[in-house]
Amino acid sequence: MKTATWIRLLCLVVLLHASIGAAQTNLIGNGGFESPDITDYLPVFAGEVTIPSWSVSLESVDVVDVINPFTSGPAWEGTQYLDLDGTPGPGRISQTFVTIPGEWYRLFFVYANNYGLGQTAPSATVRVYDSMGARLGTQMITHSSSLPEHLDWTGFTADFTALETLTTLEFASLSSGGFN
Repeated sequence: MKTATWIRLLCLVVLLHASIGAAQTNLIGNGGFESPDITDYLPVFAGEVTIPSWSVSLESVDVVDVINPFTSGPAWEGTQYLDLDGTPGPGRISQTFVTIPGEWYRLFFVYANNYGLGQTAPSATVRVYDSMGARLGTQMITHSSSLPEHLDWTGFTADFTALETLTTLEFASLSSGGFN
């Protein structure tokens, strides 16, 4: 019997933190977006390598500290999180991590919406894939219950089996605009 490998992430006003399996080995680097350490918020544009372990595409994402002039409320853990709807527009982040073909993995992350943008049903897609295709069908997440001082973090869990030694996790905003 195979043991499950866990991936924990924090996501949309997206936080990502990952840890694995029974041994709680970390698979996802910088999953809580605590690096770079900022004091407010930091726009990161497509192609920039500002967020360790992550690639940013589309327009932009924002790394947000809990002390900022736009939103209030605690991070799921630590003091920072990621907003997929960056300044000036929606973003996508991805990270490729090492997996063992045939092993079972559990993805877990939490997400909340940025209530400051005034969107009625902000949403994003979550994909897990390798060069052979999807390991987890594209999932859509949506959230609209964040309030000042209470972001109402919501958990997401899904299982997949790796087929290759490298697997990619991707989050993409489905919003038509960001924080302008």
